[in-house]
Amino acid sequence: MKILHCCFGIEHYIDTWGYQQNLLPMYHSKLGYDTVVLASNDTYPSFVNKEVLDEIKAKGDSYMNGKVRVERSPSYFHKNIHLQIAKGLKKRLEKEKPDMIFFHGSLNFSLLSCIAYKKKHHEVRLLVDNHGDVFNVNANPLYRILYFKCYLSLFHKYCQKYVDCYYGVTNGRCNFLKEFLHINPSKVELLPIGADVDAAKETMESREQLRNSYGFNDNDIIIVHGGKLDPRKGTVDLINVYRQLRKNTSNLRLVLFGKMVDDRIPPMLGKDITVYDWLSRKQTFELFKMADLAVWPIHHTTLIEDCVASGLPYLIRKTETTQHLINTEFYLKNGDAEELIIKISEFIASDKRDVYRANVNAMQDNINYYTVAKRVTQFEK
Repeated sequence: MKILHCCFGIEHYIDTWGYQQNLLPMYHSKLGYDTVVLASNDTYPSFVNKEVLDEIKAKGDSYMNGKVRVERSPSYFHKNIHLQIAKGLKKRLEKEKPDMIFFHGSLNFSLLSCIAYKKKHHEVRLLVDNHGDVFNVNANPLYRILYFKCYLSLFHKYCQKYVDCYYGVTNGRCNFLKEFLHINPSKVELLPIGADVDAAKETMESREQLRNSYGFNDNDIIIVHGGKLDPRKGTVDLINVYRQLRKNTSNLRLVLFGKMVDDRIPPMLGKDITVYDWLSRKQTFELFKMADLAVWPIHHTTLIEDCVASGLPYLIRKTETTQHLINTEFYLKNGDAEELIIKISEFIASDKRDVYRANVNAMQDNINYYTVAKRVTQFEK
């Protein structure tokens, strides 16, 4: 079976990244399917490292990324990642002749080319995933009404006649499809972001070796927190709670990594906190392998799925976006400082931390990328 992944607009395909549009094709190829990614050669996010872009462009418009064949082409409105539409997509589809089209993102109008192809080839399965919810779309109420509830709902009123299934990557994003885009609930399913178990296994060094390499002691209790650290991540409360707990737990350590978007964070940093910039996938998994606990008090991040892949216990707030990642009572209800103190103290005092890891490993069985990728290929109309 040939599976073709379309990655346009905000669901861009950057070769070395670890998002759903990167890893789902990779695991489809590992399962033995003929896997192709179609992406843009002229539209990239402004924050992508120049060296990374230069490496991608040097490969040309057709190349192999592992076992995945990547085909890049120009686009209309290429200067605006939100409006970008793939050029010649229908012709490319006619050339590739896929058995399944997986279109990443529900907000890009290149989907119309896939629908035109499906109208001609009824046997093709057309699947669309959605990464938008009420937290990560434009917060302006007028924008939500005009763009989502009016404009895009009309767009998908037509599209859903031909799309076989809409996947939300969280329960909240399934609800977004139904409530904002008015997708028929019978066509909406949960397809969680997976855990990249193969990448986690590539970290061969032991926990002790990694701690020595990064400058930590064996008896340190290491808490990690990373990603795009904006005000919605709860970083400020976590730092304050860490310093309060450290008064009675001198071997407690906090590691922050990623981009500091919240202006309140830099003045709070000191020698008692280890700070890294963005880490590579390899470094992220090294950090998770040597840590004891990851904490995100407020919103979801795909780093949680990396914790699952690494077997690292995590403390997160239970919401529509994260409830599928929680299988114990160890979670946050509101994510404020008082609750953080209670839950982190509970973890520190526990003499059964292996139980926490066992619970994460049980979650790994449910959402590892082999399981997620197989579910897509087994979809029946």
